[in-house]
Amino acid sequence: MNCGYPGISKAVCNNKGCCFDNKISGVVWCFHPQAEEGNLRGFFHFY
Repeated sequence: MNCGYPGISKAVCNNKGCCFDNKISGVVWCFHPQAEEGNLRGFFHFY
């Protein structure tokens, strides 16, 4: 799930508590960490 905006920097993304990966063009680079199986606490916070 997207956590940032187009052009967000790695530092800003990480400061929001999100993950950053710009290795693949055309996909979201700043995204929420995936909830661990059995640990959905906080997952629904974003809805």
